Order: sequence, then structure tokens, then C-alpha cells
Amino acid sequence: MPEKPKLCYNVKEAARLMGIGVNSMYDLIHADGFPVVWASPRRAVIPCDKLHEWLDAQAGIKRGCQA
Repeated sequence: MPEKPKLCYNVKEAARLMGIGVNSMYDLIHADGFPVVWASPRRAVIPCDKLHEWLDAQAGIKRGCQA
């Protein structure tokens, strides 16, 4: 059976992917506009697709359909 694609990163995974420390990642997840889902009061997850979209937006990259 094929492996299902990952839907969300935990804080450590997202930090590792971005090349930043976990403390910096916690600062980001509390920042306005950062795509985070609170699974419980103490557990945050970051949707994979939304993280990549947010990173593109921060870098000024536009993807997708253009009129």
C-alpha cells in the first residue's frame, strides 16, 4: 500500500526544514499570519502546504495560475 502524503509538520520538523532552531519556530507559530493549527492547547502543527505557501509569500514568489 502506498504511503500517504504527510499533511502536517510538528514544530521540530518544521524548524528542521526551515533551518532554524525550535525556539525560533515557537516564536513564528505565535506570530500573526503564520499558518499554525493548535491541535490542543499545548500541541501545534503546521500544515505542509500552508507552510510552503507562507515561505513563498515571504520570499516574494508567486506560483499558480496567472491571468
